[in-house]
Amino acid sequence: MQVFAKVVGERVPRLLFSQVLMVTSEIAEGLSKYAGVYFDWSADLAAYTPHLEHPLASLHAVNYLEDSVLADEQSSRTNARVHRP
Repeated sequence: MQVFAKVVGERVPRLLFSQVLMVTSEIAEGLSKYAGVYFDWSADLAAYTPHLEHPLASLHAVNYLEDSVLADEQSSRTNARVHRP
């Protein structure tokens, strides 16, 4: 993985960070069944660890967040109508 930034006024981006990410054979095999792989920082190991991401898990997470936001908005509107002396 490489992270670059382009400084205003300069033509060539600068390399800020570079990290080798390892994919095990199990993760590589799992990529055919799952949407992708993401890497999470493990402080105990001082390394990035790979995790498979199932496409439906991502979709469920997005739907859950959307439902939560809608519920909060509806609750706020309902509470705003209540007159409290």
